Amino acid sequence: MKKASRLALAIVLLALSAYSQAIIPIRDYSTLPKLARELRDGHPGGQILIAFDVDQTTLRMPPGVDLGGEAWYDWQADETRAGGLDKMAGSIDELLAVQGVLYYLAPMTAVEPGLKDILAGLEKDGYLMIVLTSRGSEFRFATERDIQRAGFPFERTGVQLAPGKFWTYIPYDINDTASSGFLTPEDIKTFGLRDAMPVSYRKGLLLTAGQHKGIMLRSLLHRSTAKVGAILYVDNKESQLRRVHDAFAAVGTEVKMVQYLGLQEEDDTFRSAPRRLDKAWFQWNGLMRSVRALLRGFGFQHPLRPEMERSGMRTRPGTRTPPRRWIRDSIR
Repeated sequence: MKKASRLALAIVLLALSAYSQAIIPIRDYSTLPKLARELRDGHPGGQILIAFDVDQTTLRMPPGVDLGGEAWYDWQADETRAGGLDKMAGSIDELLAVQGVLYYLAPMTAVEPGLKDILAGLEKDGYLMIVLTSRGSEFRFATERDIQRAGFPFERTGVQLAPGKFWTYIPYDINDTASSGFLTPEDIKTFGLRDAMPVSYRKGLLLTAGQHKGIMLRSLLHRSTAKVGAILYVDNKESQLRRVHDAFAAVGTEVKMVQYLGLQEEDDTFRSAPRRLDKAWFQWNGLMRSVRALLRGFGFQHPLRPEMERSGMRTRPGTRTPPRRWIRDSIR
């Protein structure tokens, strides 16, 4: 019995080790064309799709601006769920609304100056390329604007929808998986799927509204004319790479997982850098001053919610950083 248990454990550990090795880390995009060629050489009969995440993978907030970036959002999401002293919003929905405003007010830039040229080379080589992001459709305008400003070619390289398919759609009915044409009841259980929300695909950008990226990509390809033989997916988060990998492993399609780590050190040190946390707060307070002044100009006397007007001095325990004032104290 013990031998059987040890053997089973060894098999699991071996599988996990192989899984981990399957993720290819890159710190810049110079090796991406080589990885794409290797994948295409192994699948001569089908099209190769290269999909990219957005935040901290293809686009980033300008250097020196943490407010609105992915590390800032993850920090604030944790603070909001825990009711922490540093939370800037009253709920996750409110935090998403705040981030949406920041997307519109602070245009993002390419993570690397040469990424535009690398993507142009991949376009010339005939690869299908799209964006696969957790952003919702409410952020489409800002996302399209920043992708176009960066000079990325996704509008020209994306998959084409089949005739009669609309660009905004609900990917599946959890109570009638057969109607989706690509999903099974086993998929619902395996991937822990819930009731689907609308997603949108246009100009080569698939906005999934925080839903399972792998399943959302399967839904798109089912609605498209593309005959994809293999996929290369680039994301800065390992969990998202695995979701896409697992979703396509279930239907026998190879996914080469590439983890972009070009900004990892910058992101990993955000929460341990008091000056950056304070700077994000100062930027937030400055934004709130401007928003309140603007709304008052339109006749709103109390433009901010009471929860966002808490006052008082807050200092991070164990640091010597200057105390932070909450919104009402800093925007009078």
